[in-house]
Amino acid sequence: MLMGIISSNISKHLPGPGWNIVNLTFNLLRNVYHGETLTFHFEIINIDELKRTMTLSVKAYDYDDERILNSVVIVELNTKEKVRDVNESTTSNN
Repeated sequence: MLMGIISSNISKHLPGPGWNIVNLTFNLLRNVYHGETLTFHFEIINIDELKRTMTLSVKAYDYDDERILNSVVIVELNTKEKVRDVNESTTSNN
C-alpha cells in the first residue's frame, strides 16, 4: 500500500502525467499498522536532461515524526517534451 501511495503521487503530482517510474527502491524502517497517520515528503534530488530522467527522494514519517520509510524513485519522461526546470515548475503552480 505504501508503494502505491508513492507511485500514485508521482504519476499525478510530482512530476506528474507523462512520466514513468523506471526504478523504485524502498526501505521500510519499522512496521506500519492500519490506521496510522503518515506524512510523506517528496524531494527532487536530480534532473538529467540528457537522459530525460528525474530522481526523487521520498521519506515518510509517523505521527511522532519518526521516519518509517526511505525511498528513491527514478522516473523517465515518456513523451518528446523537454524536462522542465525545477524553478519553472514550482513558480507556475503558484
